[in-house]
Amino acid sequence: MKTAASIKISGIKCDNPSCDYTNEEVALDEYENWLNKPCPCCGENLLTEDDFNTVKLMVAMVQIANEAPQAANNIDEPMIEAKISMDGSGSINVDEMKIKD
Repeated sequence: MKTAASIKISGIKCDNPSCDYTNEEVALDEYENWLNKPCPCCGENLLTEDDFNTVKLMVAMVQIANEAPQAANNIDEPMIEAKISMDGSGSINVDEMKIKD
């Protein structure tokens, strides 16, 4: 069944600009295990509560969009694909966006 919206969230990266630690293997359902954990390279917080709350909000918004009665009526519309990042503040930065037909 097609849905009105989908979201793929994965990976953890250190927000410290001088640290290049990333772990792309972390799945969304493992995020809670990374909450307030120190970066293994520099010790900075890898996943702040603000960022974790924003992730949970994004997931909830997609679920609500897919439960709306009109969601099935728009499945032929172009999809927008975006790569986003977060900096620990709970804010979302759009790094890349493209329209997929």
